[in-house]
Amino acid sequence: RFKNFFRVKMSSTQHKFSDLLSSSVVHTAVLNPVASRGYLKKVLSAAFATILHKRTTLDAALFRNHNFNGIDYNMFSVTTKSEIVRNFRCWTKGAFHALERNYLQDLYLVFTKVNDPSDVIESYKFKFKYSTDAKASTITDDELDRMTTSLLESINGLDMRELLETDKFSPFVIITYCNDTPRDYQPPFHRNDYLTASTIFKNLSTDGTRLDLGHILTGFHSVKCRAKGKLLVPEEYDTTQSKHTSTVDETAEELDEDDLLTNDEPATREFSNSLNLDCPCNLHKMYCSINTIECYNCKSLKHTPCVQFFSAISDKYLCDQCQNSPALTPRQIVLQQETSVYRLAVVFAYFNRIVPSDVLDSAPPQCKSVVLQELVKRKILSYDGIKYNLDPNQLDIAALQVFGTDSDTNMICAPESSTLTNYDSNSIIFSGASRKRKLF
Repeated sequence: RFKNFFRVKMSSTQHKFSDLLSSSVVHTAVLNPVASRGYLKKVLSAAFATILHKRTTLDAALFRNHNFNGIDYNMFSVTTKSEIVRNFRCWTKGAFHALERNYLQDLYLVFTKVNDPSDVIESYKFKFKYSTDAKASTITDDELDRMTTSLLESINGLDMRELLETDKFSPFVIITYCNDTPRDYQPPFHRNDYLTASTIFKNLSTDGTRLDLGHILTGFHSVKCRAKGKLLVPEEYDTTQSKHTSTVDETAEELDEDDLLTNDEPATREFSNSLNLDCPCNLHKMYCSINTIECYNCKSLKHTPCVQFFSAISDKYLCDQCQNSPALTPRQIVLQQETSVYRLAVVFAYFNRIVPSDVLDSAPPQCKSVVLQELVKRKILSYDGIKYNLDPNQLDIAALQVFGTDSDTNMICAPESSTLTNYDSNSIIFSGASRKRKLF
């Protein structure tokens, strides 16, 4: 699904957290989807407040102290006039709005340096899943109790690291939606801030240090919490050789990391045919940070890198089929797919700063092999005998070629398309008729 980001509008609305975590709410959370959803709201509220309390130098008076099974956790004070707390109340309200409709997929709490969203200091990812069976849960209240306790224990331990000074960071919340979210959906309290959103998301994956904080599974919903940041793990314990290093399998696991709610639920959701994704890459998926463009005639969707259409003026795009372009031979179709997957992999790696495993693993074996060889040939990836490593400098060069119309981009001499346009540096991320990224 598209990444959607929002910066919150200021609001003085007071959001009272009347229900706290307790054994009774744990018991009801495993009984039905409504109670399960309500429980996740409480966990999310507690996690946000406790992370802010444990990881920053914010005034302790901004928080209320509570206890669950002997583990301390926090909620925001109801009477505070703090701008940060007011913002977070709005952020959580917007996230809850999406959660109630089963639209919320990923939620990121991000700390960046003040006035520099490109410098991500620390981030926390909450990944949500929804069960397809709304009638029964196999999770017991004792199991949910233990999972909740473990998550709170992990968050409580975060204050043993170096704290973030209040005047040196800016907090953001970023959310992504599930595949079936209506295109015109927008939670309350939001306004668009595409540039900041894109800058932050591009830099979310630049730090290789990751902590698993916990996993909440009610049987109806699932949420996994992970943290990344240089201050979270001392340097001597960081075993990653490079912040741009990852194995293909590890990267794929990180991109689709949540445990399955049911055995037959796919880990990576494909778009339904109703979304009309018909792209030269022939990969019927949406990818993190990859936009689409809609043909104004047939309304089919294409990944923007695959057709090299990065103009913000989406109503100018007309696909090859609607232009009555000559039919391709079977060999040309193969070459077109390989070139499209290459472009897709480069742009995916550029915006996410990770090995493009999610793209490569989606491609047919022969296509994957050809594209992987090309990435190595261009020194974008290197193989050290164990894993593939990403070279950020070579990646940037390749990305500029894809964003432009440099003939070198057509690495496999795919048929040129008359739909290619000149690179517009102000619209590279925001093309397409549909909504893409927004920021709280």
